[in-house]
Amino acid sequence: MRAGIVRLLQTKLRAGGVLHLSYNALPGWQGMIAVQRLVREAGSRLPLRSDQQAQAGIQVLRELYTAQAKMLGVDARTGNWLAEAGDLPPAYLAHEFMNAHWSPCWHSEVVAALSEARMNWVSTATLIENFNELAMTTPQRAVFDRFDDPLMRELIKDLCIGRTLRHDVFVRGARRVTAEMRDAAIRDLTLMLAVPVSKVRYEVDVAIGKAEFGADFYRPVIEMLAKGPARIADLLHAPGAVAERENPTELAGMLVGTRQALVVTHPGATATPEANRLNALIADRVAVTENLNRVAALASVSLGAGMPCGVIDAYVAGRALAGESDGDIDAWTGVLAHGLNEENTASVRKAVEFGRNEMLGIIAQAGCVPAA
Repeated sequence: MRAGIVRLLQTKLRAGGVLHLSYNALPGWQGMIAVQRLVREAGSRLPLRSDQQAQAGIQVLRELYTAQAKMLGVDARTGNWLAEAGDLPPAYLAHEFMNAHWSPCWHSEVVAALSEARMNWVSTATLIENFNELAMTTPQRAVFDRFDDPLMRELIKDLCIGRTLRHDVFVRGARRVTAEMRDAAIRDLTLMLAVPVSKVRYEVDVAIGKAEFGADFYRPVIEMLAKGPARIADLLHAPGAVAERENPTELAGMLVGTRQALVVTHPGATATPEANRLNALIADRVAVTENLNRVAALASVSLGAGMPCGVIDAYVAGRALAGESDGDIDAWTGVLAHGLNEENTASVRKAVEFGRNEMLGIIAQAGCVPAA
């Protein structure tokens, strides 16, 4: 299968084409290798569907872990994972644990394999991890900085962060640019808020603990974005923003990397009838009670991609597309909370109200619904 992926890239991806590749990574998955083998071996001996086999295998794992099987305690995350396993979708468990060819990869091995298709590794797509001061402690960075080889540096970072899933960006025949060229391109990007101002976080979790956004700079930036999409070149000089130096890479990386802003690839573009029809269909199909804890996305011409949102937000967008943006919140709640108890119904109602009063404006800015 891996050789097939390389052949596909060789024949289908043009020079300059971009690939986003996610994969289970070593050493992050190292302690879970025994877990996967146990679940697959135990489950595959039962005449059941693969999702049921995975759940049966996990029960064996749970019992052996409780019985303090020595090798199951090697990775402290095993216990944490078992505590969460009951909430994971059965289809995911089957995909991850009933796969006979499951094999986590070292980053350098993936880079070497894709080089056969003239693919060059560029960076991780998890933007926040590209800021070394947020990904590693000072002593860890001291070791990291001793090396120039990017593969060696990534190995050190993998050991420090413990990534179980890597998201890597490759370019076919990448052409390197200078820092000045990079910053010029980033300055020309346009950003929009991905969350209402009331939900913007100025302290976020990162690999080494917490990271704070400097309020003297970022609050004026957020205030400017609250009025609508803006170029990074303008955000760097937002009225009242105080910064020691201009750093477009940090501004874009921090806001987009924490999923609080989105890149607008086609500023000024308006929704098309085709996009509106697709979004109405998405809202109708995904906005059902059993999907409430999942995420959704709406088509956005201005973003040139999907606008991430919750299922309830998608439902509210669907109502707006139907010309009912001022509809009855209690009626909407009744549709989405069908069969739920009183406590959960109250939570749904609160989310519906938030979606209509705050998220709908953000969704409209992305061009997923007509502006009010």
